[in-house]
Amino acid sequence: MFDLKSATWLTLQCTGARLSPRSNHVATLYDDKTLLVFGGASKSRTLNDLYSLDFETMVWSRIKIRGFHPSPRAGCCGVLCGTKWYIAGGGSRKKRHTETFIYDVLKSEWSVAVASPPSSITTNKGFSLVLVQHKDKDFLVAFGGYRKEPSNQVEVLITKE
Repeated sequence: MFDLKSATWLTLQCTGARLSPRSNHVATLYDDKTLLVFGGASKSRTLNDLYSLDFETMVWSRIKIRGFHPSPRAGCCGVLCGTKWYIAGGGSRKKRHTETFIYDVLKSEWSVAVASPPSSITTNKGFSLVLVQHKDKDFLVAFGGYRKEPSNQVEVLITKE
């Protein structure tokens, strides 16, 4: 944890079901007290597990998902919109994925928001994804990344209420 006053990194003392070491995962903070971490890559494989860290108790938990869950992916982007966590793109060493998924934090369920065409920005490596709230509507805006060259494309996904 980074202490803004002292500008130093602090090591947290956590218990529970710790997640395995990984890179290129996606994370978000829900309700100012729960860190959610999905997917990423270990040294030997791509992951699709989901963990939470409760900042009030400092306990890690593996979240058990009922039914469908996304294929393993690393390098995806995620944006939290209320209780819905949108996760777009990512992939493995062999394949980039075109789906944008929604994880419902309250129901602990995954669903597919949209499957984009292979030309979509969300199939690029290194793209960014942000939430834009304008006139009582929520939009996801994807920008850039690279396939063979860096991109300056912008795509917008209108979220359902």
